Amino acid sequence: MRAHRLLLAAALLALFPTSAQANGRFPASVHVQSVPGDNQSIFVPTTFGLLMSDDDGASFHWICENAIGYTGIFDPDYALTSDGSIWATTFQGLRVTHDGGCNWTTIAGPLDGRYLGEVEIGPDGTIWATTSDGDKTNDVYKSTNGTDFTATNLNDGMAWWRTLRIAPGGQRIYVAGFRPSQAMGDAMTSPEALAYRSDNAGGSWQKLDLTDVELAVVPEIEFLSTAPDLTDADTVYAVSVGVNPPTGDRLYVSHDAGAHWQALLDMNDTIVAFLVVGTGPNYEIHVGTVADGNRTSIDGGANWTSSDTPRQACIDKRADGTYFSCGANWDPDFFALGRSTDAQSWQKVVRFSEIAGPVSCPPGTVQFDICESQIWPDLAQMVGIGAADAGPSPADAGGNGGDSGGGGGGCCDGAAGGSSALALALLVGLMLLRRRRTA
Repeated sequence: MRAHRLLLAAALLALFPTSAQANGRFPASVHVQSVPGDNQSIFVPTTFGLLMSDDDGASFHWICENAIGYTGIFDPDYALTSDGSIWATTFQGLRVTHDGGCNWTTIAGPLDGRYLGEVEIGPDGTIWATTSDGDKTNDVYKSTNGTDFTATNLNDGMAWWRTLRIAPGGQRIYVAGFRPSQAMGDAMTSPEALAYRSDNAGGSWQKLDLTDVELAVVPEIEFLSTAPDLTDADTVYAVSVGVNPPTGDRLYVSHDAGAHWQALLDMNDTIVAFLVVGTGPNYEIHVGTVADGNRTSIDGGANWTSSDTPRQACIDKRADGTYFSCGANWDPDFFALGRSTDAQSWQKVVRFSEIAGPVSCPPGTVQFDICESQIWPDLAQMVGIGAADAGPSPADAGGNGGDSGGGGGGCCDGAAGGSSALALALLVGLMLLRRRRTA
């Protein structure tokens, strides 16, 4: 797998030598998030930073990785609060901005210098964060003021806590992790997938039985979502990572708070997008991959329909009923982010060639001194901002793509042909290796 990653990256850089970024990855949208109660703000994490819109997608502005506080092949987990704060996980701690992305600070205390697995916001505003350091004892932390984080004493050897989900009501917490093999005398222990549940907001933890879950050779389980129904804290969805070789996942559901598990769906690719909506028990479920298409169930997972587009790296539903999905900025979707009223027919919200510019910040900030002054000119050229349009016509884009929008002609917006066609094929492969991030 590592060899494939290096081969793809090398091929892309050879084809587009002027487009190389600090992390060497091709531009792609990774996730989409909105602020509860705010139908104007849209946040789109990408492989080259964070895109933000405060006008329901009419314009997007960019924050670079350096300002947020990370570099390399890494996708932070983000959490948004109603006061406009943006929280981000990094290798060196939890970072936050309270001014729209100009100034980012690292939270002091027990999270400082730690690798953060996830950050989530509870319905009561409590901020939850997991640590996932390879050489330290990890824990789940929470804060009611965004400054002082305290451990909840979820200790299980050298476990790495990967995913955390909060059930409606805020008292039921689900955490999944992984304990690698460890030296034990002259032998090694076996790696183990871990899942825990708290019924009292982290006051105590109960280990969950995973007997019903088939695991891969490297056993790993990740929690994807709890149920959206406020009366249902017992339903939780999880994925067994890589159980269908070589990279396919299996979706599971538990309706009794993790005591028993039922297999719902097998995919031949990594599940990178997941959404459950509606009221129980027959929830509407959306599952997205890049290479194995998408699946939708309207009866809680008993029956599934499939679609090939968009190349769904993310999906979300806003409170006003609008669906958003990541798509291929190139053929066949021609949108980095699309919207829909039914999660079937998608219209373009933005392509990378339409980014309005960097978030405007004063001199002395990393966002101005590094992102805007140094990185933005090359990024703008790379994604085709200001160049003659080389994207699809409305007819070429079909029902999913919409019009091509302004700009084009960069490495990521050219029509598929010649070396571009080869690049597009490689891009799909590269996306397959991207780190998972579900709703």
